[in-house]
Amino acid sequence: MGWGLLVIPLLWSCGSATGDAGGPSASPPAGESARGVVSWEEYQRSARQVVDGKEHYIVEWDLGVSLEALRERYDRYVKAEALGERGAPEPLGTRTSPLIVNTVGGLDDIWPWASRFNLRYCVSNAFGLNKARMVNEMANAAATWRFVADVQFIYDASQDANCTNTNPAVTFSVQPWTGSGACAFFPSGGGCVARTLVINIAGLDPAPPTSPNVTTATVLIHELGHILGFRHEHTRNPIPCFEDNNWRALTAYDVNSTMHYPWCNGVTTSTLNITYPDAAGAALLYGWHTNANVDRSVPATHTHNVSVTAQVAQSFYFPIDVQTNFAEGCFAAGAAPTAAHIRVGNGFAGAVAGVATSVFNTGVQCSPFGATYTWYRATFAGVSMPALSTYTVAFGTGTQPLTIAVDNNNPYSGGTLWDSVGGGRFYATADGRIRVGRLGPP
Repeated sequence: MGWGLLVIPLLWSCGSATGDAGGPSASPPAGESARGVVSWEEYQRSARQVVDGKEHYIVEWDLGVSLEALRERYDRYVKAEALGERGAPEPLGTRTSPLIVNTVGGLDDIWPWASRFNLRYCVSNAFGLNKARMVNEMANAAATWRFVADVQFIYDASQDANCTNTNPAVTFSVQPWTGSGACAFFPSGGGCVARTLVINIAGLDPAPPTSPNVTTATVLIHELGHILGFRHEHTRNPIPCFEDNNWRALTAYDVNSTMHYPWCNGVTTSTLNITYPDAAGAALLYGWHTNANVDRSVPATHTHNVSVTAQVAQSFYFPIDVQTNFAEGCFAAGAAPTAAHIRVGNGFAGAVAGVATSVFNTGVQCSPFGATYTWYRATFAGVSMPALSTYTVAFGTGTQPLTIAVDNNNPYSGGTLWDSVGGGRFYATADGRIRVGRLGPP
């Protein structure tokens, strides 16, 4: 299913085991509970919510299901109880499992290249006195993902008065609802409300006892994870919180993940903030951006350039283990590179870690100077960069003229802009519009 929903946990559902889909029903007689097993009517009633006249069935705190799917889950729960397969949870804080992405038809359910840098949203005026809070917490959640994955969420306040899922000016709307918790959708669609992130602030203030450190701010981080295509990692557990097998593993992480329920063999003290492994998984799926270029969109203050007749380079600090297969620089037509390489360390003195197999013009504009400035992409076979390391991406052969767009005094810079004159000189207050990342799965 293409949605994620965060509601007060149904402890008997979250704690149930799951067997093979389908199979004979093992449910007790209607209205009765056998050996402590919850009856179907009670199970259905506890999962049912009616919001704005629409009926929803919600399980595992963060999953909307159809009535048919709810019944299948109930039958598996009863069968597992009858066979004594419920079992005890694994030791807390010791289990590892991969961050996973939703799949549709065997393909990763993620935003295409043309959309991922323009994920526009509005925040409904219907939040009333809580609107400023939602605007700030959404900005924090968007920045949190943007820091670790090469995506761009853009808040469009001009659409707040018409903040609905039918507004073509936004990718999705953020609205209050009277159902429990919060709910979002996957890139392929679905959701409790199509193209909408809904949240019940009152239902999450204060946090439930099963997750006392979760806040509405971190719930929004979790929900934006769904909007980017990430699934619940705990679906890998046959006991107790299996969902389905429509996912692909990305990388290892700890159970504090923002996409892992604290109450599903997780860590009760989890905050749902992004962890180091979450960042690595997001980077592998969407590619990772660099400290020097947090915004792929063109900042209003981006009005400078540098012209050189040698190689131009930007160094970057990498807080996580990554493997890059591309780099892009914002160059002017007629003064663009034909070659690129990556060096270890800060500047031109380090060993060459990788040489580009090709350099070409993507045609994507990257500067307010006009269409003549576009992203030139260098492709690499794969360059591994360990966490807490510095590498330098260099463009040019040293004999061709180059004109690159720069950001002066970029507050996000973790590196230095260089050219190769005299063995290497740096520009203290400028950061080149150069970015590195990974396209596609590892």
